[in-house]
Formats: sequence, structure tokens, C-alpha cells
Amino acid sequence: MSAQIGIYDSDFDYANALMEYINVQGDGMMQSAAFSEMETLQRYVEQTNPELILSGDALPDSYQDENGVRVIRLSETDAPAYANEQYIYKYQRMDVLVRQLASMLQIKTSDDAEYPLFYGVYSPIGRCGKTTFAFSVCHNFEESLYIGMDSYIGSTNVSQDIFRQSELFYFHLLTHNEEIMETVRAVGSFAGTSFSIVYGLRNFTDYKQITSEDVAWFRQTLKAKSQIRRVVFDIGAGVLSDFGLLCEFDHLFVPCLSDAYSQRLLDHFHILVKEVPDKMPSAYISYIEVPMDSYDSPVLRDYVHQKGI
Repeated sequence: MSAQIGIYDSDFDYANALMEYINVQGDGMMQSAAFSEMETLQRYVEQTNPELILSGDALPDSYQDENGVRVIRLSETDAPAYANEQYIYKYQRMDVLVRQLASMLQIKTSDDAEYPLFYGVYSPIGRCGKTTFAFSVCHNFEESLYIGMDSYIGSTNVSQDIFRQSELFYFHLLTHNEEIMETVRAVGSFAGTSFSIVYGLRNFTDYKQITSEDVAWFRQTLKAKSQIRRVVFDIGAGVLSDFGLLCEFDHLFVPCLSDAYSQRLLDHFHILVKEVPDKMPSAYISYIEVPMDSYDSPVLRDYVHQKGI
């Protein structure tokens, strides 16, 4: 049975276009209806009992509880102010929006053919939940690979064998050696988690050798030779020499904090983003506030799914 989705927006041209795209591209798993007036939306909710409402206009805070229907905001900005709300960025590519909807509803669409998906988690701010979020994405989806690129390696219980495999992984990445697939399988076999882990290098300055071309090559190699569906790069501040590497991902997540010092660091990051406007549109970046909890907690699970990954 198709998941029923209501779209409520005063811009009916947008709502109607989104409705048509979902109904065509949802593979029969999603069916939507568009509304620009509260009265007709309410009638739809009462008669159809939809799985969720995408709301571009403000609904009363009590609407979700009173009507027993999940409400997702169609946000006109993708900014930290919305970090604790469920939302989807309104003006992004519709295929990305549909994939986010499918993730929120935990259903699959024909976009599966686009795997593996590459995500970057980067922040100029320390102790902001960056690694927690990266781990949680991998933990909550099967066939995921975590790649550490941070100046700090959090685990103190990592064996020398694991470090050697991680260093071999980076050597193969830099030399475009397809034996990297054997290394990926090796790290997956003894990482001791529900996903595969490539730990960071002990000398973080070696990361500066990695370029966007290396990441693009790795994506194509995985696509041809692996069943891995999601790859998450956990990238620390100050380890990159090729800022264009951040443009190689399907989406970039930037964990934030609200204190004045952290905001100054973010302001500097925004300046860097503006220097590559053609390669890194704002819709490609999500600024997030990661909940303070363990990566395998229900809180982080719900938060990750909220992001439409």
C-alpha cells in the first residue's frame, strides 16, 4: 500500500509540482495530494489518515497531536535554527527531497540504483558531536562504511593490525589501487561494530595528500565492486589541503554549537563556502545540532532518520 502524503503550502504551484513529482517518482510507494487551504487539508486528513503532512506554511503547534498525523516542515532555509525540528529543505533537487521522504518513511525507491551514497561530516568546531553523528549514520543503516579523517582518534583500544589496515586503505586510496576493496573487507571483519570502520591515520598531516579526485575514484570503485550503500567521511578541521574534497559528497553535514566562539568559526566556514558557489550550493549543506547521546541510542537513531539520509 502506498504511503499517503499531504502537501500544504500557500504556493500552490510549488505544492502541485512537488505532488506530481512524488506521484511519478515514488515507485508506487508514495502517493501525495496538494493543498493550499486549511479547510481542504483538514478534510483530507480526516478522510485519508495520511502518514505525514509536508507543511510549507505554519500549522498550529497542537495540529500534530490533535490530528494524530506527523508534520514535517518544508523549510525555506537549511540553518541551525531548525536543527531540533523535523524538516526538509524546500528548494533542493526534488530527487533528493523524495529520497529524504523515503528515508523518513523507511521505504525504498528506485533511487537505490544511485548507491553508494557518500556523506561528509565536517565541522570547524570541536566537541560538537561530529563523530557521534557520523557513527550513528553508519550504525543505523546496513552495509555502511565509516572513514575517519580527524586529527584525533577517539578509540584507545585499537589494535596495531587495525591501524595497519587503515594505513593500507589510505595508501591504496592515494595510489588508486583496486586492492583497496580487500582492505575494506578486512576492516569490516574485525572492527567489532555493526558497520565497517577505517580508523584515522596516526599522522593527521597525511590527510592533506587526499584530493577530490581520490574520493571520486573511490566512489566509482565501490560502485563497481562492492555492496556498500553508504560511506561516511568524518573530517576534522585543519586536515584538508583540498577544500574541493568537501564538494564530492552527496550531502555535507556541518555540526554546530551556539556559543560566540563557535559562531565565529562558522562565519569563517561560510566565507570559504562562498568561494566555491558553483560547486557547493547552500542546499547541499545541512547545519545540524547533534543531540548529546551515544551514537547507538534511540535519540540519535530518530535524529539521523529525521535528516533524510
